[in-house]
Amino acid sequence: MRKLDSILQAYSLQELDFSCIPIQTGHINESYQLVSRQSKTSYFLQKINVDIFKQAEDLMKNIERCLQAQHQNPMTSLVPLQLLYTSKNQSYFVDDSNQYWRIYHYLEDFFSANTDLSDKTSARIGHALGSFLTQMRHEPLEDYHPIIAQFHNIRVRLKNLDEAIGMNAHHRLSEVQDLLNIVRDLRFELLLIQDQIDQHKVPTRITHNDTKASNFMIHPSSDKVALVDLDTVMPSSLLFDFGDACRSLISYHEEDEDNGAFPALNWMYYRSFKASFLDTTSDWILESEKDLLALSCVLLPFLMGIRFLTDYLSGDVYFKIKTERQNYFRAKNQLTLAKEIYRFRHEL
Repeated sequence: MRKLDSILQAYSLQELDFSCIPIQTGHINESYQLVSRQSKTSYFLQKINVDIFKQAEDLMKNIERCLQAQHQNPMTSLVPLQLLYTSKNQSYFVDDSNQYWRIYHYLEDFFSANTDLSDKTSARIGHALGSFLTQMRHEPLEDYHPIIAQFHNIRVRLKNLDEAIGMNAHHRLSEVQDLLNIVRDLRFELLLIQDQIDQHKVPTRITHNDTKASNFMIHPSSDKVALVDLDTVMPSSLLFDFGDACRSLISYHEEDEDNGAFPALNWMYYRSFKASFLDTTSDWILESEKDLLALSCVLLPFLMGIRFLTDYLSGDVYFKIKTERQNYFRAKNQLTLAKEIYRFRHEL
């Protein structure tokens, strides 16, 4: 990688001989594993996507504050990430092209939870998420920057979709009528959570905001779990974290799988996740939040579906894609998932 020498020098790592291995996961940032050929020490290098995260310095301040809170309020089994700092004591490096880079210690031997989902893994995710939110629950909202304003606001997301429909800039509207029918059927029913937040009946807390199963890293021979991808830690509602984890646990299908069938739903994973989450948060979670946990499991795949659909209609400008219709299949799977969970919402 062309920039590697300057990055290593900024972190005083230039004396070590590293191999740089691209990591293909993730929708937004560029990620690499750095492996020292001498010591076999590994680091996790990322280039922050400043087209998406336009306030990269504020984003890194959020992450620093979050990690500090985790270290000050340790929770059994939840492992905080470890940032490397540059020789100038900064948590990021800006190269000569104004690109922002950061390095974490690599999580040796950990694996992504979505590669081995089970009742036990689901319970560990529920415990880890509850532990993270417990660590964050006394954090002052004003100490965190809103990295993406209105990130989970359904009214904003629906407005963006309606604008993309109106423009139809890439002439794809005729392909997505079945998906728009799902949006039409659910859009008004799912305004409730945002309404409760706007009326301050549901509190705003410091939350993660991207709690899909792949962001939980599991250690195979201990109870340790790490919650990664902290770019969207900011003020929001825990309902979005709960619903986002649920949507990635409850479906057997991959997010972008080309599958024409209704998604099969794994209720056992959901029950294990929910029980563990509530066990960890029972001392402080409000009844107004608990009452909406089930609906959040419908809302989050719906929100992700309309985000993927908006991006598809807009020409795939936000989420990275490998194939032309990848965002279409992502949207289809998430909206179909929302529709199916909605059918069973009273059992949640």
